[in-house]
Amino acid sequence: MKKIFNILFVLLVTVSISEAQDTMYVHQNGGIITKFAVSQIDSVVFYAVPTPATLPTLTTTAVSSIDSTTAISGGNITSIGGSTITARGVCWSINTNPTISDSLTIDGGGIGSFASNLSSLSPSTLYHVRAYATNSAGTAYGNEVNFTTASILGLTIGESYMGGIIAYFLQQGDLGYVAGETHGLIAAPTDQSMSALWGCYGTMIGGTSTAIGTGQANTTAILNGCSTANIAA
Repeated sequence: MKKIFNILFVLLVTVSISEAQDTMYVHQNGGIITKFAVSQIDSVVFYAVPTPATLPTLTTTAVSSIDSTTAISGGNITSIGGSTITARGVCWSINTNPTISDSLTIDGGGIGSFASNLSSLSPSTLYHVRAYATNSAGTAYGNEVNFTTASILGLTIGESYMGGIIAYFLQQGDLGYVAGETHGLIAAPTDQSMSALWGCYGTMIGGTSTAIGTGQANTTAILNGCSTANIAA
């Protein structure tokens, strides 16, 4: 009974028939692997083994149109890794090396450039952004880019505001931070004197609070409860 031989192209393989046409040789890289009598062969079937998929290759687009809560980025996929791109977009975080476990956009599939709209950002916050692309081999990321969102009402650090100078904007993770609102610290505009002594020892000032936004009320309460002149309290 004649045989059917299935040959997989896993490595470089060639097949040749001897001059006498009675023997088939299977070669790998120029060396004989084995030989078969032609009279015992019914047919030879060749199969090409697919090349395994690899991760996509891509870059991250610089961030533009930065507002207090939105921005635009994107990416450019230069290689799909031999497999269909099933998802692409950008991911971002206040921490370095963001992944698709963080905030992200989903912007279709395929190779080439794409734009991504980042939303629900916090004002005056530093963000880290990477483009991503997913195929059957997994998810790959582009280079990381950074940007800082604008503040609400156009306020900036160092600007005069409410009788002082803006020194800091609360960021995500800070005590008192509220998404979509602007809070921070205001410093005195001038040196408040090195010669003033702490006064009103033993005086209990009531009505004060540690809550964000109660600074003015605290100051008023201290002034009302400690009337000694030329002291710090």
